[in-house]
Amino acid sequence: MLSGALLCLGVAAFVDEAVFHQVLHWHHFYDRSTPAIGLVSDGLFYGPAVGV
Repeated sequence: MLSGALLCLGVAAFVDEAVFHQVLHWHHFYDRSTPAIGLVSDGLFYGPAVGV
């Protein structure tokens, strides 16, 4: 049960990062700067989250 919940959480984090942040550029982890800094902050935040 726990492994299924962790798998769903990882897939949701990956889809959020790949689709909403990188492809559509809808929102960023840090929005108070330039769009380029927003993309870098997304990568620094979601890289370890998806890697886990």
